[in-house]
Amino acid sequence: MTMHGLFWRFPGSFTATNTAGIRPRSAYLKVIGDYTRWNDQLVFGCDDSAQKEFLNKRKVKGNIEGPGQSNSNLWFTTPTLPDQLGPNTAEGAVWLNEGVKASEPSEPFLFAGWPNRSAWVQNNSDAEIHITFEVDKTGNGNWNSLQTATIGAHKAAQIAFSTNAPGEWIRVKSDKASNRTVHFSYSASDTRSTNANEIFGGLSTVTSANTSGGLMYGLGNNRRALGMAALTYKGGQPANVGYYELDGNMQLVRKEEVATMDVIKSKFAIPQKVVTIDASSVLIVDDKGRRWRLPLGDNAYTGLTNQAALRICREVATERDLLNCHGTFYELPAENADGYAKIWMAYRSFTVAPGKTVD
Repeated sequence: MTMHGLFWRFPGSFTATNTAGIRPRSAYLKVIGDYTRWNDQLVFGCDDSAQKEFLNKRKVKGNIEGPGQSNSNLWFTTPTLPDQLGPNTAEGAVWLNEGVKASEPSEPFLFAGWPNRSAWVQNNSDAEIHITFEVDKTGNGNWNSLQTATIGAHKAAQIAFSTNAPGEWIRVKSDKASNRTVHFSYSASDTRSTNANEIFGGLSTVTSANTSGGLMYGLGNNRRALGMAALTYKGGQPANVGYYELDGNMQLVRKEEVATMDVIKSKFAIPQKVVTIDASSVLIVDDKGRRWRLPLGDNAYTGLTNQAALRICREVATERDLLNCHGTFYELPAENADGYAKIWMAYRSFTVAPGKTVD
């Protein structure tokens, strides 16, 4: 089962009276339209990139164009791949600033499948409330008290659940009527190393004096290739190298196509001064005028960012943006999904100085 960016195990025995067994597997960023089994493989039909970005324009991208044509590809995988992708973090609210009657239970919220689980409870009312969390241990509709908490008037609390707390589903109720928020947050135990994988051995470090890079464009007109205006950087200043194309067989070939190179340099230029780096953090003012601050990385990122030598943001799958901010990659939802308010850290750049790594 796929739902909201996660792969799930969904039991064939699931019914309204037997709701046990739903478990998270791993997270993904693709847009998966359909899937099937074929020759002992899993095959996904994916909307990988859209020529038009719909409601997903934002100033940190500049005036970057979409790919030359939309791409909807088949993704051939092993049956075990849904257990091997991104960390299965998850969250959601049963009430969000809502008035609730005394002793009225919330709707059930999935509880099983994560070692790290907690709830944020906010009491917006004038009186103290006593809340009770109940669990359905086996998915048969029988509810038992798990733990209780007292939340003062106009107060909030973060409530953690033990790793071995039983329950397929959880719900919450209170002894008094109140306006409240109850929001659950779950995560897997992340055991990934902070050391760079050898696959990244060919990448320059942020402290490299001379680097090679370029601007890239998924070509249209059914050319089935990636165009690249190759550049070298010395002290952060770019110099032209030439135009290259990468085909479906991963063959990189230099071509003399000045017009295509000029289009890439014009339409895919990295915007300047779209973020502000100060002494304590990176400031981003989004397209709604909201202010957001993100952590700093190595000092070397400051000059490279200010010189527009680093791509800050672009769409990498339909309505899924990747934000590269001062040494950290973030998953940035589209603006119609509340943008920066729902940002997630995807990966911290691994080498910030010779012999030094960070997580």
